[in-house]
Amino acid sequence: MIVLKPWGTEELILRTKDTIVTKITIKPKHRTSLHLHKNEQEYLIILEGKPKIEKYNYVYYPSVNTCFFIKENVKHRIVNDSNKEIVLLKTSNNNIFPDNSSIIRIHDDYGRKI
Repeated sequence: MIVLKPWGTEELILRTKDTIVTKITIKPKHRTSLHLHKNEQEYLIILEGKPKIEKYNYVYYPSVNTCFFIKENVKHRIVNDSNKEIVLLKTSNNNIFPDNSSIIRIHDDYGRKI
């Protein structure tokens, strides 16, 4: 299952009783909303591209083949400032997809509900 987002796509790869794995693709010059997850921790594995990850009030530039951890209730967003797609694998302790009930948006460039 692929879910279209204004910034790219999210594709379900694997779902177990406790975990979900998705492939996230972020279009050039786009970014996700600034958001947090109420009851969800996630690991992001960078597969392609050069993402900028804003977490708390810090900015990180993880490279390909690195893993980036985001705790629950931590404000974050993924930014693609480049002219090429960013591809990530996301694993989380939430097996509900595509339901976004754990997401609390703080800022959104695309006019989605905050």
